[in-house]
Amino acid sequence: MQIPPKEIRLNDQGKVFLEIWKEREHISFVSGEPLNYNFHPSMFFVFSHVLSKGSCPALKLVKEFIVLMTMEEHRIWENYRYQVEDDPKWSKVFELFRIAKKKCGDNDTI
Repeated sequence: MQIPPKEIRLNDQGKVFLEIWKEREHISFVSGEPLNYNFHPSMFFVFSHVLSKGSCPALKLVKEFIVLMTMEEHRIWENYRYQVEDDPKWSKVFELFRIAKKKCGDNDTI
């Protein structure tokens, strides 16, 4: 007996990720490195919220503030962003970060 493939159900965030994956070129927003993956909901590491979902839930599903990154870039952004603040290749991400903070009403400096 053959088991049918499990239907993949996406939550709202997964649906936004899929839209982004269909609309954008599959390259890192930071480095331009190709992201050679086939879309699957478990590949959440490719999608990075420039402002954490916890600090601004209102922007959780706003595509403008979700960028594509490599797994390593995502790790750096989540854990070590202040160490790369002066690295020019991260400037676009920091600019979006500042815009997102203003949209959320948090005008403090980073």
